[in-house]
Amino acid sequence: MRTLEALQELRGLTLGMVGVHLAALLAGYLSACLELEWALEMRTKFAASLATHQPIQQILSLVREGMLVQGIALTFGYNLTYGALLASLAGVFPPATVVLGAWRAFYVGLVYCGTLNTIGYAVLVGGTVALEFTAYSIASAAGIEVFLSALRGEPRRGITTALRAYPWVVGLLLAGAVWEILGLRVVG
Repeated sequence: MRTLEALQELRGLTLGMVGVHLAALLAGYLSACLELEWALEMRTKFAASLATHQPIQQILSLVREGMLVQGIALTFGYNLTYGALLASLAGVFPPATVVLGAWRAFYVGLVYCGTLNTIGYAVLVGGTVALEFTAYSIASAAGIEVFLSALRGEPRRGITTALRAYPWVVGLLLAGAVWEILGLRVVG
């Protein structure tokens, strides 16, 4: 029950971060789909870096080999570490978490322009983005709450709220990893 209370306390900050993510995702998607030269250059560079990014390639290899549990575990761990925890740590300096969230969502939007060719793949991407970016939004809000509580002279309260909200982050990221890996196996 305390996790629901923590989520309720973070509602405004979480919705704000959801808005940041959605706006940046849409901006990236439209920038690439409108074929703006700078956006296409960014997408090409980002796609090239993903092609050599070891954790991503390892996850894709596990999916191809049918090692789905390992793929889910690696995806979950990667998203928890480099997504949620990083967002929470950046939240102690609120502008940093906003920039981080916007940057991440913008690049995701760039990548997905022109790739959502089938209903199955669009559903896979939509579900993955919804689950993961909601988790990142809660994680960002948790970090911002730690900062704001410290400013109010109640740092323990902020830390407690953040820790109580984190089961939602973990649950959403786990659901996102299962959705993504099983979806890649079926659609990909």
